[in-house]
Amino acid sequence: MRSKDLIAVLVALCMLFSFGTVKNAQADEILFPWIVKSTAVSTIISVVNTAGSNLGWNYQGIDQILHYQYWYKNSTANGQTEACTNQSFKRPTSKDDLVVFDAAANINDGKALFGDSTRYGDASFKLSADAPRRAFLIVDNDTPFFTIGNGNVDGTLYGEAMVLELAGGAAWGYIAYNASGIGNGGEASQQTGPVAMYDGLDLLGEVLGGMGLDVEPLNQIGIGEVTPVTLMPATVGTTMFFMTPIDNHAQNPLFSGLLPAEDSPVVSQRVGNANAIIQLVYNPAVGEYYGGIFTDDEQPIDFTKKKNIVCTSADKLEDLMTEGAWNDFVATAAPGWTMIDIQAGNIDANANLAIDNPTDDMIVGKLEFTTTGVDMSGYAVPGTFNNFNWIRNSRYSANSCGGINCVHNQVVTNP
Repeated sequence: MRSKDLIAVLVALCMLFSFGTVKNAQADEILFPWIVKSTAVSTIISVVNTAGSNLGWNYQGIDQILHYQYWYKNSTANGQTEACTNQSFKRPTSKDDLVVFDAAANINDGKALFGDSTRYGDASFKLSADAPRRAFLIVDNDTPFFTIGNGNVDGTLYGEAMVLELAGGAAWGYIAYNASGIGNGGEASQQTGPVAMYDGLDLLGEVLGGMGLDVEPLNQIGIGEVTPVTLMPATVGTTMFFMTPIDNHAQNPLFSGLLPAEDSPVVSQRVGNANAIIQLVYNPAVGEYYGGIFTDDEQPIDFTKKKNIVCTSADKLEDLMTEGAWNDFVATAAPGWTMIDIQAGNIDANANLAIDNPTDDMIVGKLEFTTTGVDMSGYAVPGTFNNFNWIRNSRYSANSCGGINCVHNQVVTNP
């Protein structure tokens, strides 16, 4: 580096430090909980950044950049209890910038789409691991320009995702989760520092859980947020749940003293082994939940199956039920409804007599889809459909037991 350039950079750093210290800076991070990569399916990611200098991509010799971090399954088997590993990189940004890319790299090899290559050049935003892969993506502004200048404040990043089936064009999508700034991470100057996204920081109810930093005791049912969901008839189409556990366990006394260093002693979503259990329950009476579902004629189908999920996964409805219960549901040819209960995971993959990274928080989405035309009560629908709902409950972030946050039984005795 030439002496003139070095002096310019030092001057810029001094100017930026004058804006304020970084110790209490709040970072902004957004989470794309479901990244799908295969040769047939792409995940189109859009990221908007509203922080930065009005003077362009580079200010006084310091680049404005965002940090991208994928957490993806360790193998193409994408097992439900398989942990994830990570890949990260930094890419240019500017105030009010938008970048769109295919995380699966089927389109334009993961480079910026729609001719947006002025600053990115040949740089790719892709998940480089071989397909098929499931993953989640964190995008943050915990980078030098923003942390030094106190520009990495909450609410300056926004994102959307579209999961696109390439051959037929079927698609579904979601808005990235942006946790509230309270408690987001540790020192914001650390580009790989902790990222807190647990239940209670989800202003729009994106995380199902309910006890903040306290993980519920093992094998408990109906503790915290219990959230309703409807089920399409098995004879009409396929229902699949997309699930990504959210780390929250560090301060739980149940596991204190049991967790070695490799089992994530710090609350952070930058982990590959967060482990939670999902169970379908019915009878919305506090303290009286049972494993199972209701059919549309109020008849329960009982089962007690629990599914451990590590890092991220996607499972069909039948995978969350016992074989007998699923066959009974199919035989009804009817819709149903149930409630989602998230419980503390109990996986000990490294066999060290300590649960790897237990949490009782999880982000859950429901996908309903068909691959051919279907019949709905005698009405022929010739095309396919792809319907996705992010299952939400903000009872513990809004501190309110009402609406969908608190569905419960109310017996009418005097009509």
